[in-house]
Amino acid sequence: MKKYILDFNMKHILQLIPHRFPFILIDRILNYENKRFIRSIKNITINDPWLQGHFPKFHIFPAVLILESIVQSGIILLSIIQSNLFYKEGFYCITNINNTIFKKFIVPGDTLIIEVQIINIRKNTFLLCGSILLDNTIVCTSNIVCKYIFYVH
Repeated sequence: MKKYILDFNMKHILQLIPHRFPFILIDRILNYENKRFIRSIKNITINDPWLQGHFPKFHIFPAVLILESIVQSGIILLSIIQSNLFYKEGFYCITNINNTIFKKFIVPGDTLIIEVQIINIRKNTFLLCGSILLDNTIVCTSNIVCKYIFYVH
């Protein structure tokens, strides 16, 4: 199994995904393996704008953003391995989410390790299996289907 160490910083991430502040949910890419697996990091801070109103007395990272962080990691991997599908010609869109389990709240101060594996590729449709780890413990898993949609001119 060939392992590629990327250590991509934010400059590299911004080149691979169309998302911009405040909706970038990946802070660093650590590595990818065999063009099928990627590992990235998201640091949760009290300064994250969505935490100000999401249960103000007990700040928790929203579940939908947990899933979005899995998708963004997957999109980065897909952008690396499918450079012919560049986001300026279209975008990746979630079409299905299955078998999602949340096991623990994610709060400010947590550092998430996001692991995403590409399970299947069929034309412009991609099945991703993602896990979020916190202190080496899985706190979320999900299967997500994305499709690359070309812009209509």
